[in-house]
Amino acid sequence: MFGEDPRYRKLMDYATRILARRCYTEQSMREKLRRREQHSPELENQVLTRLKEINLINDESYARNYLELNYLHKHQGFFKVAQKLKQKGIDPRDTQELWDKLEVTEYEMARDALKKASKRINRYSPEKRSAKIVS
Repeated sequence: MFGEDPRYRKLMDYATRILARRCYTEQSMREKLRRREQHSPELENQVLTRLKEINLINDESYARNYLELNYLHKHQGFFKVAQKLKQKGIDPRDTQELWDKLEVTEYEMARDALKKASKRINRYSPEKRSAKIVS
């Protein structure tokens, strides 16, 4: 059993503590674990295996949530989101599949962003409005 080794227990406690604050991809969790004093490649793999078993690390779920947040609330396009997810260790092909499931077009995103911006810009005079839109 993995729990017998105190170094494993310390790494696992650390991982669950930081996962309580926010989600991580497998790659970013690996990076976090490697910085710990108790780190060894075997323990790292054991901790990650256990975290995946209990579904505390799930790259697909992380990517889906990240896509939805950045599309719905931040109006970011596919390429920006895909680049950020790639930096976090998510395969771009997986990102593309999830994006396709959202059934969203760049046109719809631009339209939504323009609606949001128009509310903010409409309070200005027509001359200032033109300047704000162009800048």
